[in-house]
Amino acid sequence: MPEQQVLSGLQFKHELEQEFEAATGLAGRAHYSAIYSIPQRSPVVWINLNPGGTPDDHKVLSDDQLATGRHEFWHGHGRTSQATGAFLQRIFEAPLDRLRSVQGTNVAWERSRKGGDIDLRASAARAAPFLARYIRHVGPSHLVFGGARAFDLFIDVHQAGVVGDVDVLRGNWGRHQARLFSAIEIAIEGLGRFRTMTVSHPSRGVRAGVLERCRAHLSGVTLPFAIT
Repeated sequence: MPEQQVLSGLQFKHELEQEFEAATGLAGRAHYSAIYSIPQRSPVVWINLNPGGTPDDHKVLSDDQLATGRHEFWHGHGRTSQATGAFLQRIFEAPLDRLRSVQGTNVAWERSRKGGDIDLRASAARAAPFLARYIRHVGPSHLVFGGARAFDLFIDVHQAGVVGDVDVLRGNWGRHQARLFSAIEIAIEGLGRFRTMTVSHPSRGVRAGVLERCRAHLSGVTLPFAIT
């Protein structure tokens, strides 16, 4: 059964990426990054803003490597991905064979350096129908966003509405006040309702009080075993 699940997950990944490439003209993962492990059912999807790097300066795990159980959050090369994996380990304190069931993606799939050299909203809008299909395939109850900018952009392009309680922690971020954490229930037409959490960008560290709030809001979530 696990082998069949891996093959099925890879087939879904290939089909989704091929259709995304056909719709956008982006040829291969040198130009974008969409899915960070073998797709499987999971209660948690972590969503960052967009992948870094350029077509000439990036590293990704191959599908063959993903099929052996590797995951960009723990075995990849990007600083943000590695920081995300480290934060997930602190939240769940679970063994890696369960942590690897957490799915990872981005709001916008096109690569850029710090999001500054592409139109992020246009890129996110192009990715939106494919990201929605991925979320539907995974079937999560929780969406966790790495950074308030990622959450705001997702809400915008997916036309999500707030339907539940809001828990927000604000604090100092340099010279300004910022959302360090939020927990908001949202609804997306045709996709469903989700409990969301937003944390400060994982590569910028975890601020006081955020880890405790994450653990509290995810206390009822049991991660399944990864299929690889």
